[in-house]
Amino acid sequence: MQWTCKQCNFSTEKRGQLLKHYRLKHGGFTRQQPIPCLHNDCLCTFKSFNALKVHLSVWHCQSNIGQASKPTVVFHCQLCEYTEPCTEEEFFTHLRRHLKLKQKVLCPYDGCDFHSNVYSTFNAHKSRVHKGSATTHFKTGIVSNIKHQDQLTEVENDISSQDDTECEFEESVGDIQDLESQLERNLAALFLKMQTILHISESATQEVIQQINQIHLLSQPLLHSKVQEIISQHCGDVDNSIVSDVVNAVSQTNVLLKFTSTGGSLSTASRRASYIQQEFPLVMPVEFRLDRDSSVVYVPTLKMLQALLRNKDILDKALHVECGASPEGYHSFRDGSHFKENVLLNVEEFRIALGLYIDDFEVANPLGTSKKKHKLCAVYWVLANLDSKYRSALHSIQLALLCKVKTVKEHGYAEVLRPLIQDLVTLEEHGVYVEQLAESVKGTVLYVAADNLGAHALAGFQESFAAHLFCRFCMCKKDDIQDKEVRSGLHQPRTRADHDRHVQEVIHDHTMARHLGVKRGCPLNENLKHFHVVDGFPPDILHDFLEGIVPAEMSLCLQDFMTKKYVSLDCLNKAIKQFPYVLR
Repeated sequence: MQWTCKQCNFSTEKRGQLLKHYRLKHGGFTRQQPIPCLHNDCLCTFKSFNALKVHLSVWHCQSNIGQASKPTVVFHCQLCEYTEPCTEEEFFTHLRRHLKLKQKVLCPYDGCDFHSNVYSTFNAHKSRVHKGSATTHFKTGIVSNIKHQDQLTEVENDISSQDDTECEFEESVGDIQDLESQLERNLAALFLKMQTILHISESATQEVIQQINQIHLLSQPLLHSKVQEIISQHCGDVDNSIVSDVVNAVSQTNVLLKFTSTGGSLSTASRRASYIQQEFPLVMPVEFRLDRDSSVVYVPTLKMLQALLRNKDILDKALHVECGASPEGYHSFRDGSHFKENVLLNVEEFRIALGLYIDDFEVANPLGTSKKKHKLCAVYWVLANLDSKYRSALHSIQLALLCKVKTVKEHGYAEVLRPLIQDLVTLEEHGVYVEQLAESVKGTVLYVAADNLGAHALAGFQESFAAHLFCRFCMCKKDDIQDKEVRSGLHQPRTRADHDRHVQEVIHDHTMARHLGVKRGCPLNENLKHFHVVDGFPPDILHDFLEGIVPAEMSLCLQDFMTKKYVSLDCLNKAIKQFPYVLR
């Protein structure tokens, strides 16, 4: 195989020689001129040679051939000259490269006429229709047995030659520089973790760095004495300048001191922030000022989506198609009627479904003089495509917007949520570009989770719950719930047409709000084509069930148990007192 440099006319038969050529001839890459992948059909670029080598080993490596699990079959691609002894997974990795180039790929399994040029659609078809299929199920001409061991030996020798060249390449001085850069990055990641995960303040971090540097300076005489002692034991008396040179060399290899001492890239808070912003996939928040005293801080949702889906592990989990509903019940939101009726999301192609969450919280003592003075409104989002066990994790929940509750009351949700809504409209109409799929993926908001007060405030319903039609799910009247059973099917549900009509009635006559339970339109509903308040604000299980129905029912049950002498009050109080609320 001939390898050609994408920057010049250099050509070679060995991939390792091409890597060495990139290092020697094109070693001056900057962030504006990233290093391209060596494979012509791969669109990936990299900031460092280490990143390139990791990519080659993961995506373009045949090093599994000749090891303990040698492939026993040869796969033949129907679109190119690819004919390699490899595993089934490696063959599908090759087919996905054609999909990334928008080439139509036929399903390789026997008896299946499915074809597609969309990466996510092809993956969904394979997962749903051919899950658990073996190599014996492929069409004729795609798989053949390895008849000659010479075929493997030739491949193994070629790989061994490439590995030898790459090993020689890795021993160069340039790798020392790469190692130094990687250690600098790891140290910056440690400082970032101290702040974001361990919640150590910036001032405390700076104090720790200064104290460590001070301790190092004070320990120099001890280091000098120990080095001189060791050199004297092995080499006799030596000049003191040699000892000083050795001590300086040892000190310079201390990564912590090198990058955090005066003038180092991580020596101050501003230098650390600048380095992290350049080297890490960081999405910076943007402040939108509404007037002189009010502002909204917004974390760009589209940029965050791109950063998340750039992670192969997250993308693979998002592309995974969940199983359909069984007669026993529902497995996920995909089994519900609202999802199935959403024409944007309910398609075979990969679509992004977002779940929003809005809530107000206090950052000061809510019982003192600061009550409501510093109360904040926060909007979060989660990638609903992920399985529930992943999206329920704290690190999967992303902050979208933050402002004071006072700002919401003065300017309204439409103005406060404007930057978020603009991104959501773009996501619906144009999508967000996903680098791994080499295409733009559309999506929309699937639901908004909130407590009843927050849901009614954002959706435009009466927040006092004193309206004649007080419920956001049905047309149940306030008087009806006093003497009628409240359950599904007994009351007429709110429909999209009814709600839109009610909003128009309230706009023309504000006095109708107290009767209809609707006082204004929802900004999400007014701007998004595939979202509606009637089915977009589901009940919140925490507030309605765990903090509502369950405590009420439990208290009634306990009262009945004590009345019937099943349990005494003293016994109940003793059990409550001895219950291990905190696991140790």
